[in-house]
Amino acid sequence: MEHETGREVESAAQTNDDDGQLKQARNRKLARYGVLFAFLGILLFAYFVRKAGVSEIMLGIRRLGFGFLLILAISSLRQMARSLAWTRCFEAPYSLRFRDAFGARVMGDALGNIVPLASVAVSEPSKAAFVTDRVPLMASLAALALENIFYSLSVVLLIFSGTAALLLSSRYPSHCATPASPRWWSRLSLRRSGISSFANS
Repeated sequence: MEHETGREVESAAQTNDDDGQLKQARNRKLARYGVLFAFLGILLFAYFVRKAGVSEIMLGIRRLGFGFLLILAISSLRQMARSLAWTRCFEAPYSLRFRDAFGARVMGDALGNIVPLASVAVSEPSKAAFVTDRVPLMASLAALALENIFYSLSVVLLIFSGTAALLLSSRYPSHCATPASPRWWSRLSLRRSGISSFANS
């Protein structure tokens, strides 16, 4: 029994050593890719800055003044809020630290901005790929999809609330029907019925 127990312990230790070596090899490989993509990112950033013009960029920043820092702060708060929401969407036993989620989100959005024609197809999967050393890819994608659903619902609610507030607070001439009047809604319903009847004809 003692010999068998000793063999099991040695086997478990060997397995842990093998896993550790595989993880280190994978981290070294990812580090090499990280250096390569960082270099490519710097080249692309330099290209876009040169194309836009350094003087034009600095002039725009001077025009904004303190507003430029305010824009950066608001953008950072948005990224932090969405990163925190992403970490909350994981199901046990998986979890992701806020620091890892924030870094992956910023890098994914950067890739999406570099490739504007396929922004969603590039940025969203890359965010999950950047944290594969922390959580499995499928678990990360599922949590990211859930976070995007909640974010989309919040955007729809915000747009609806803003549109309703605009329509109800705007002033119209006396001869015009306002959105708060029954005549405005009756006209809208007639237009919709006319469009639907035209489509069915």
